[in-house]
Amino acid sequence: MLTVPVVMTIALALQAGEPAPRGAYKMPYVRYEADRSKIGDGTEVRGPSFDQDKTEAEASERKYVALTKRGSYVEWTLKNSADGVVLRFTMPDSADGTGRSGKLALYINEKRIRDIPLTSYHAWQYFDKTKIPRHPHNDPKKAKGVGSCRMRFDEVRFRLDQKVGKSDRLRIQKDVDDGIEYGVDFIEVEEVPPAIEKPDGFLDATDFADFAKAIEACVKKRRGLYIPPGRYELGDRLRLDHDGIRIQGAGIWHTELYFTQLDKNRGGIYGTGSGARVSDFFVSSKLNKREGYRGFGMHWGKGSVIENIWLEHFSVGFWVGYYGPGEQKVAEKLIVRNCRIRNTYADGLNFAKGSRNCVLEHSNIRNTGDDAVATWSSNKEQVTPTANNVFRFNTIEHPLRAAGIGIFGGAAHGAVNCVIVDAFAGPGIRFNSVFPGHPFINTAAHLIADTSVIRCGTRNNMFQQMLGAIDLEVKRYDVCNIVFSNIDVIDSQTSGIVIHALKNEPRYEIKDVFFQDIHIKGTGKDGLGPGHGILAHNKVKGSIKTDSMKFTNIKDRNISDQSEDFEIKEGKVFEGKYFKP
Repeated sequence: MLTVPVVMTIALALQAGEPAPRGAYKMPYVRYEADRSKIGDGTEVRGPSFDQDKTEAEASERKYVALTKRGSYVEWTLKNSADGVVLRFTMPDSADGTGRSGKLALYINEKRIRDIPLTSYHAWQYFDKTKIPRHPHNDPKKAKGVGSCRMRFDEVRFRLDQKVGKSDRLRIQKDVDDGIEYGVDFIEVEEVPPAIEKPDGFLDATDFADFAKAIEACVKKRRGLYIPPGRYELGDRLRLDHDGIRIQGAGIWHTELYFTQLDKNRGGIYGTGSGARVSDFFVSSKLNKREGYRGFGMHWGKGSVIENIWLEHFSVGFWVGYYGPGEQKVAEKLIVRNCRIRNTYADGLNFAKGSRNCVLEHSNIRNTGDDAVATWSSNKEQVTPTANNVFRFNTIEHPLRAAGIGIFGGAAHGAVNCVIVDAFAGPGIRFNSVFPGHPFINTAAHLIADTSVIRCGTRNNMFQQMLGAIDLEVKRYDVCNIVFSNIDVIDSQTSGIVIHALKNEPRYEIKDVFFQDIHIKGTGKDGLGPGHGILAHNKVKGSIKTDSMKFTNIKDRNISDQSEDFEIKEGKVFEGKYFKP
């Protein structure tokens, strides 16, 4: 395990000149927000608002445009050339929760190009807040008066027959009187690269009756599997149980895998072999609820790489952990990179159950029904603690229930150079000991650094808690050994940093937690109550240490310590060691 002093890292960064970028800066698309466009003929801007009962609370920057009648439109003048388009939209659900269909029209330079078919089938999750566990369902009648709805937005992607260029005008318009009000949040446009050709020595998936037989042949002949351009429907789980398996698609705009089953055991790509390499395709499913299969499941052995994957509409995007009979194995040195993980009904990605030295990098995670990304040191009786898992250069948007980044026990994890935006009802970053499993291990410290947390926090999570944009919560074991360095917390709904205990448990506390070079800019933005820079609740025990804190536009106190058993200290920067992401 590599450890270095924090102060050394900061000094090196200063000598290097320009700071490293934050977020998934390698993504090839350009976003155009709907509320900053040309609109007309009955189009209305909705928001901004943090009110959870309003659709705009789930939108980018908490606002979108509504196409209210025939002829309503939203139009952008493009600044880049493109032939691939993603539309983030909302439309009403059906009365029975099974979804309804509709369409909008696409115009280029005032010429009508095509219809854009839309459906609410994958959207609209409903919660009954009177029941535990508070998992979502698809029946709006069961939530009426006792719950809430979420996941009101979904996305559709499509290709243009020819590229549009700089200064071309792209318009989305409502052309029919169908009684539906459509909402447009934004579009993302990009140039679609040419299809990747079959690598030398690979077998072609279309030469076999099904994917299982194709993989079997690849294992026997020790060759990779190429999936040509096209859409492939799979009626069962795809299992990769041998070492060294290679699956190569033609690209995320060219190869699509679609799982057709609703049975929770009949879908997803599950890997147990080491040294796998899976890349370059789009994958989605028929699922429209939390109870279902994962996009990528199991532990993926040692040294596997999953990259250039576009994933939507699964229970979880990536759940990394072995769940099976016999010896309990763990993921080690798994790399997930250059991925788009979107519209999942639970977590986007979780390095769980002993995962160690795993990395998620250069990815966009959006519209997740639980934590966008997390590492949970679960299954204490079966496996060793999770350790040294890293999230770096990721952009995280619209987690709908929990946090953007969640770290729950284990040793020396890291999250660096990330951007977390618009958490609907939870923190941007949370460390807690709420979930059972291994505690936080006292080795090198966890590091959260060079990260922006924007419009996060909540006054009303699923359990009616008030949580900060950065949130530390104690329940089952100490929350400890954490360094936050060079963090910008911007426009928190509530307080910037909140420290609290779920129960008044005298054995457990917060300790050895350091905040240095933190800028908290804007608090209490939901307008529903206090907004402090740092808030320690009255039942919490322990201490944190701060250095070089900056507070701007704080609604109430910069620091509010409401506990006699907790101390917020000022002091020198952390001089210990942490795991280097």
